[in-house]
Amino acid sequence: MGRIAFVLIAICMLAGTLAAQSYTVSSGALSSAYTDLSGATNLNLTPGTLSGAISPSGFSFNYFGQTYTSFKVAGGGYLIMGSSGTVISKDPQHTTAPGLAVSPLWTNLYPGSRLMPQFASTLPAPGYVAYQYSGGVLVVEWWNIPVGGDGPIGVRMQAHLDTANGTIEFRYGDVPTNCTGATSASAYTCAISGPTSASPQEIIAGSHSGYVNNDGSVSTYPTNQYIRFTPGTTPSNTPPTLVVAQGSSLLANNSTISVNYNDTVAGLNLGITASDADSDPISVSASITNIGVTGIVQTEWESASASGPYTLNPTSGTFNTVAGVTHVITLTANDGTANTVFTLNIVQGAQPATPSISVSDGSTITAGQSAAGTSRAFGDLVVGTGPSGALTITITNNGGAVLNLSGFGVTGDSGEFVVDTTGMSATVAASGGNTTFTVAFNPTSTGAKSATVSFNHDDPSVANPFTFEITGNGTTSTPGPGPTPISGGGGGGGGGCVAGGGANFVLLLLLAMSACLGARTLRQRVSR
Repeated sequence: MGRIAFVLIAICMLAGTLAAQSYTVSSGALSSAYTDLSGATNLNLTPGTLSGAISPSGFSFNYFGQTYTSFKVAGGGYLIMGSSGTVISKDPQHTTAPGLAVSPLWTNLYPGSRLMPQFASTLPAPGYVAYQYSGGVLVVEWWNIPVGGDGPIGVRMQAHLDTANGTIEFRYGDVPTNCTGATSASAYTCAISGPTSASPQEIIAGSHSGYVNNDGSVSTYPTNQYIRFTPGTTPSNTPPTLVVAQGSSLLANNSTISVNYNDTVAGLNLGITASDADSDPISVSASITNIGVTGIVQTEWESASASGPYTLNPTSGTFNTVAGVTHVITLTANDGTANTVFTLNIVQGAQPATPSISVSDGSTITAGQSAAGTSRAFGDLVVGTGPSGALTITITNNGGAVLNLSGFGVTGDSGEFVVDTTGMSATVAASGGNTTFTVAFNPTSTGAKSATVSFNHDDPSVANPFTFEITGNGTTSTPGPGPTPISGGGGGGGGGCVAGGGANFVLLLLLAMSACLGARTLRQRVSR
């Protein structure tokens, strides 16, 4: 197939690190009386605690250029945007990660304690923290909570977050009779702060003449007053763009490319280029389905965050899975704020039919098999008595394509065996076709003999060449029986002579008679 030029251009994902979103601060008297929440969700917080992440249905708030769908609330007079905040402190800690704090009056508040009028006979109920999300506005309330335990100094206040326009407004209500609103000399007691990843981090102090100073410290509790933070215009960003090209033609997202079985990734000549119009660093991650044993390396399609433009060139892998498999390649470019995703589908064509070889001598022969324990171990045979009976070797093709054979040979003690390939075919039909040859043992000398039969084939699933062993042992003629031993007889003083039987009976008899005559003559001479 044609070569593919594959180019990915990742442009600006809503800005990698947005410039801080500035807010303007305004303040004044509440236009109507401060109103406590009704039907709110009580968080049951105690001193020095932070709620878990809260995600009201539909809540989505843009804060310092990023969107948050959850928040956490602290009993100490502040809340944290997002779900990752863990900071718990009685003193303002806006620089502590993640630094996404909204604090109407961050101090040592004691939910569950009473804001106690010193001169009243009836005590107010214990102070609590609650929230309510309605009509696109989130309200978090700290209701009649004292500072440092039961006492006459505390707060009755709310933080309003309007999701429609991003406005944050602190409202301060009057505390019970004979009680005093809390104050604090700490900077940023009243403030909002952006993420610590911004450079520099932006902390915006609340201010209200006569009540809250320019550094966010509180001189006088702002009873029935408000302090409002209004976001400025969010910096504009070029939307991210992913472009994939095949040669000179641009491909749409979710395009499909067809490849043949055994085409390689390197052969596609892919190039993945990442860039960003706002010069933000970009990372590229990849997800690739059905990798299997293709050897495709996913990391070759990926990059850690780096300044663009840069190009990735994946080369590893072969499209060798089963017929019709689709590799879904999902590339995600990220600039630290937003993602851009491009999906490419690569569909592999059908795997071609292949032969499937089977070799047998009556039992299946495996590639490289020794002769021991098989009929190819011919055993002992007398040298010069002619070849043994011929053993038939059958090659069968059970595959869907013709099996091709070539390069037949015998190595080792090849002259000791008779291998006849006269009727053997170089091609074997698919689906059960077969061909045969024979092997016999005909030793020319004594001793153990061994040879290896080999031939080439085109079954991709079996070792090539296919080999197996044949063996035999050459011996000499079997020797005939030897002479029968003679039983000895006779003895001094006139002992008799007995000849043994057997093939040399006559010779032995004559020798015995001669010995007897010699003995008799000797006795006669002695007697004279």
